[in-house]
Amino acid sequence: MNNSFTRYQVWVIHTSSEAFLYTWENWERLLPFIDTIVNLSKRPAFIRTNQGYEQENRWLGFGRMKWSEENNRKWTTKYRDNPIPGKKLLFYDTEIWAPDWNECVSTHPDIFIRLFHYGEIDLLREGITIALPRRIVKKNTSVIASALAGLQRNIPGASISTVTRFWTPWFTFKNHIQDMNTWELNKIITEKTANPV
Repeated sequence: MNNSFTRYQVWVIHTSSEAFLYTWENWERLLPFIDTIVNLSKRPAFIRTNQGYEQENRWLGFGRMKWSEENNRKWTTKYRDNPIPGKKLLFYDTEIWAPDWNECVSTHPDIFIRLFHYGEIDLLREGITIALPRRIVKKNTSVIASALAGLQRNIPGASISTVTRFWTPWFTFKNHIQDMNTWELNKIITEKTANPV
């Protein structure tokens, strides 16, 4: 079923600190709160991450990663804990989808979470985008509020902004949620609204 007109609540948790959220020692602290949100879907979640070496035009391989602590440790440590002399490892983003992104060609996810890193942009230096259908939000208000508070506590200098929008391009948002660019993320931050949970 194509549910292009399903309304999503989108949160942007952002910090101007260089928090290194993509390292295991920091991601591990966030994992219980992310796991709480992931478990709001009955469908299995999967992880994909975009990382590469500086001046190399290819993504590094991680294989298929179903949601688990083991695979969260894998994407945060596989290349970072085994550095190659003379090569700088770059982190771009990590996405969590429930269900798998391949299933979301004709539908949209129950859960979408993206850890982003824009090192040169102050407000968006690091952060997390979380998108949930409003039907899930309404049924799990207190659980989501607690998870968001936990994430904010554990990300240095973090603020939370939110917006309600469709998954597909809509009004001033020119991209699907998973493809929101820095301009769109900044728009959510600067037009900050009260947390609806």
